[in-house]
Amino acid sequence: MPAYESPFHAILDTNSVPTDAECGHIRDFLAPHQAKLVELDAEVERLRVQLDATTSERDKLGNFVAAHHALLSPMRRIPEDILRLIFLKTLPERRNTAMHPSEGPLLLASVCRYWQDLVMATPQLWSTIHVVVARFPPIPPGWVGALPQQWYVAPRLATFLARGGHAPLDITMQVSRQPLAESAVDAADSSGVPGSGPSPFLRALMGASGRWRKMKLWMLSNEDTQALAGLRASDVPQLESFDLMSFAETPRLNFLGTPSLRHLSIQGNYPSFPPDVYWQNLVSLDIQVSSTSAPQMELIEFPFPFLAHCASLEKLAVTISGYGFLPTPDGDCSILLPQLKLLDLGFFDAGNMSTAIHMLDVPRLHTFNVSRGLTVVPDIFDRLDHIRCLVLTLDYLTTDLLVSVLRLVPVLERLRLIGEPIPPAAPTAAPGFAFASKDHRYLTRLLPSDPVPLCPALRHLELTFVQLTPDALMVDLVHARTTALPAADPPVARLTAFSCFLLREPQLDMAAALADCAAAGLVIRVAQRPVPVPVPETPQYSALEGTESDAIYRPGGPAAGGLDGAAWLVEL
Repeated sequence: MPAYESPFHAILDTNSVPTDAECGHIRDFLAPHQAKLVELDAEVERLRVQLDATTSERDKLGNFVAAHHALLSPMRRIPEDILRLIFLKTLPERRNTAMHPSEGPLLLASVCRYWQDLVMATPQLWSTIHVVVARFPPIPPGWVGALPQQWYVAPRLATFLARGGHAPLDITMQVSRQPLAESAVDAADSSGVPGSGPSPFLRALMGASGRWRKMKLWMLSNEDTQALAGLRASDVPQLESFDLMSFAETPRLNFLGTPSLRHLSIQGNYPSFPPDVYWQNLVSLDIQVSSTSAPQMELIEFPFPFLAHCASLEKLAVTISGYGFLPTPDGDCSILLPQLKLLDLGFFDAGNMSTAIHMLDVPRLHTFNVSRGLTVVPDIFDRLDHIRCLVLTLDYLTTDLLVSVLRLVPVLERLRLIGEPIPPAAPTAAPGFAFASKDHRYLTRLLPSDPVPLCPALRHLELTFVQLTPDALMVDLVHARTTALPAADPPVARLTAFSCFLLREPQLDMAAALADCAAAGLVIRVAQRPVPVPVPETPQYSALEGTESDAIYRPGGPAAGGLDGAAWLVEL
């Protein structure tokens, strides 16, 4: 590269003003350099044109080669049946597929024409559906405004159902946070008129009732409920799981008499079951009913008489509020549930239910979940001393009562405590009101230094919804039952897992404080309630509502993906 020397270097890059004579010398000096600069500009332009032409030729050849390389792609050589299996593995694992372009068949079909054709020919991709519909008020006659969003969901749902062919159908229904549609996301359904019979959404589903396998439905109108009651057992020959939420008066659902039914969940008003339900086939039964509108309190018999026929039942969950209970029969009248492994009970305003619970003969019971509302008395556990897992809500328990209960379950291996108990001398609170004072030192009663240690077989300890209990006390307890475990007779088991869910900011780094326990094999899981996500004043409809992909996801309870690091909260 040539070096350019200037006789004017002394005044270059300065604020000096050259004389008239110097200006003439500068012009004479620059004349040959100006000519050379013009030549170089011309050369640059020539090279630029040549480079553009070469680049264009290179791009054309590159595209030509890439198109041929694509023919050699391993994906093209995968047989269609294998590719279909791969497609099925792309569906969400823990839930059904939302009717949204970002997942499932709508996403796969957007890749290329070949994939689109294959997706259209794979019915299973279109047969697990998460449907979001809007809650809407009754529509007055002559309504001419915007229709509720539910009336726009039906056409897209009908498309999914049609493409699903004869594949078994899994549906979860999510009620949208948007009460009324402000704009259509699909073409309006022209086959129905608002207020005349069931919604287009339910009509579309009922047209495919022969494919129903796992269904979770909300009933948002009396018309929908009446239409659902019109189904017969023969209309749902593949139905394995049915989850219904309806707070309207629910007529008898005759289709529950299908012999294929294995899992049944009812939330809302207590239903009228048909007489021909195959109770002996049920594996899971969840009844969560509440009534507040009846002028006279209805009465329910518990244990339910039909439980005597539930010989295969493995999970029973019952929560009852707003109903009275018929007197429990006298005498030793027990109901044998030989396969029951999990029992979840919650009775609000029911008083002492120990006599009714004693009627349940559950020789294989592993897990007992005492839900909020059940009046806890030690008598409940008289015949449950063999359970291995206990979930206990502490909000209305004194520490002494908690200790009494734990003494009755000596082989307990897993304990989950929800909230914190009240001090022994705390005054009685009215039902439904939390105690202002909490015993934040209650965990000292679980220290194994006691002459007769509580829960000597305990291996899994879970503390959830912790507010006042100090982190340091929890760390001390874990150390005492792991690395600092004292000798005892009988021996106290070493903890193998500790989980904690905080409703406040952590006071110390528990993972670091328990590093020695972790090194010895302890599994540690600590999480805290996430910061609430602000919700827009006018939330927009989204087909992703109720999933972890929702932009303003608001979990109704602990759920995988909803609470960071707390998926274990739904293990039971």
